[in-house]
Amino acid sequence: MASAMRLTSDSADPFAKVKGLIGDMIEKLESDGQADASHKAYCDKELSYTNGRKSEKENDIAKLTTSIDTQKARSAQLKEEVAALQKELAELAKSQAEWTKFRQEENTAFKSNKADMEQGLEGVKMALKVLRDYYSGDENKAQGAADGAATGIIGLLEVVESDFSKGLAEMVSTEENAQSTYDAASKENEISRTTKEQDVKYKVKESVSLDKATAEDTSDRSGVQTELDAINEYLGKLEEMCIAKAEPYEETVRRRAEEIAGLKQALEILSGEAVLLQQSSKSLRGVKKHTSVDPEGPGVPEKTMGAACSECDQHAQYLKDCSCHATDVWGTFANDATKELTSAKGYGSTTENTGAARLPEGWHWHCRPVSGTEGVWQQC
Repeated sequence: MASAMRLTSDSADPFAKVKGLIGDMIEKLESDGQADASHKAYCDKELSYTNGRKSEKENDIAKLTTSIDTQKARSAQLKEEVAALQKELAELAKSQAEWTKFRQEENTAFKSNKADMEQGLEGVKMALKVLRDYYSGDENKAQGAADGAATGIIGLLEVVESDFSKGLAEMVSTEENAQSTYDAASKENEISRTTKEQDVKYKVKESVSLDKATAEDTSDRSGVQTELDAINEYLGKLEEMCIAKAEPYEETVRRRAEEIAGLKQALEILSGEAVLLQQSSKSLRGVKKHTSVDPEGPGVPEKTMGAACSECDQHAQYLKDCSCHATDVWGTFANDATKELTSAKGYGSTTENTGAARLPEGWHWHCRPVSGTEGVWQQC
């Protein structure tokens, strides 16, 4: 407002105060634009960096979650396999124990039966020897009638001897086959037991390692999640400060540029009007002033729009390619100049009421293209 105060003291320019106010408004709009541009640059940089960090942490969490899920699934599968192997080992041990017990019982029975069989065979052999010795002696050769009976007994004992020998041989063969089968099966069971025990050992070791890795990844994910929560909190504050506004930055820039252009145009017009007023002030000295209905003369503010348009019509013969327009200079800028004062505050602005009433009307005419500034110049 300092420039407005300085211009007010210049009595040679009747529009000095308005021009000063307009200049202040332009300066403030440009300053606000620079502040907004700086704020937007900061926001763009911080939002880009923070969103990048957010994506990075989200990717880290996704990778850790995938790793945790995979490790948990594999560990659970290994534990199931270990349980199945341990069950098979228990069944194998039980089966081997039962078979060993049966083999021992079978072998004990074989040994007992073999001893009985061998004893019986030995008895038969001794009986045959005695009979053969007896009937082959000189004292018994004369007994011809008894030869037939002796031959029958000896023959019968020989059959018994043969049966005993055959039975003993079969018994021994059966025992040998049973023992051979038992030994082969026991060896196979031992190999299977060793293999399964090794599988259990390595699967348990892998499962423990996976559980440890899962715990570490879970701890890492918790740490990353804490970082992500902090980033999201900061990002929320950034978005609230940078983009959670009713009007986008681009729209603010466009609107402010239009305001500045309109104010500069008004300033140029007022400067031209001031020159006309200064040039005609001398020629109007001593001339009686018109009434409020008649035009006041070139460069002099009129009290009504009709008077300003009438003044413009008087100069129509000198005007080409334009049409008469009028503007209430005092009224147009009343709010900005006297009623309200808007100043920058941080990244926003604050508006204070000065307490002044509306300025009196002061109409000026100007020959302008038909497409004049809306809300400022009104076509006559």
